[in-house]
Amino acid sequence: MGNTLTGNTVLLFGGQKDIAPHPVMMLGIDGNGLPQPVLVGTDGSQSPPSNPGAGALTDRSGAITSGGTAQQVAAANASRRYFLFQNNSDTDCWINFGVTAVASQPSIKIVAGGSYENPPHFCPTGLISVIGGTTGKTFTAEEA
Repeated sequence: MGNTLTGNTVLLFGGQKDIAPHPVMMLGIDGNGLPQPVLVGTDGSQSPPSNPGAGALTDRSGAITSGGTAQQVAAANASRRYFLFQNNSDTDCWINFGVTAVASQPSIKIVAGGSYENPPHFCPTGLISVIGGTTGKTFTAEEA
């Protein structure tokens, strides 16, 4: 493939091609033969990707204040770009975005010792709520 990409053609698995109507992230090969991310614009321009993850984290960690009752982890934040939640306890808990968490679907179950980190292409900006069954169980939460 070389270290440059042509136009806005996206190479897919199996050698198929598709035209991208928006900028896409691709892997190019640098002068040392190593893969490097390349942002390809709709006009075919190429640039290294920006680092949207740079910045300070705000700690939202805490503990379940009342077992079986949902509580807010973080208020709605239209500028939120990143969110991490880790369940530090030995019991499961549930988180939800934009609505109050419940101990079942549609909330997201975070098993004991488990975690949730938003995917790089999307970060929920609504309020974040957690519910756990036992008072005092701790969690780590960070947002940027």
